[in-house]
Amino acid sequence: ADGKLDKTIADEASLEEFSCVFKKWEGSETLHFNVAVKNTSKEPQRFKVNIFLDNDKAVGGLIPRKTKKGLVQPGQTAKFVYPVKGMGQKPKAVTLIIKTMGK
Repeated sequence: ADGKLDKTIADEASLEEFSCVFKKWEGSETLHFNVAVKNTSKEPQRFKVNIFLDNDKAVGGLIPRKTKKGLVQPGQTAKFVYPVKGMGQKPKAVTLIIKTMGK
């Protein structure tokens, strides 16, 4: 809450949730980012999420990760949890970027 957050969100997306929690991962308490993105366009979408921290660490990926079950449909929300390996403390600044991917 007292940190700095910079966001760049694609026009086709709405950020429904962005939070961080500490929980066990690979044997130690690790920072995890919870991300939920809603498709606000009229077309099915796939989103690319990048999270950059002030200490040069970064995580991210695609939502949905795999397209076997299809893309995020218009009006639907998809979620993913990104663990940050080796991060046992809260970052001072975070940059969040969400882009759309080509079909």
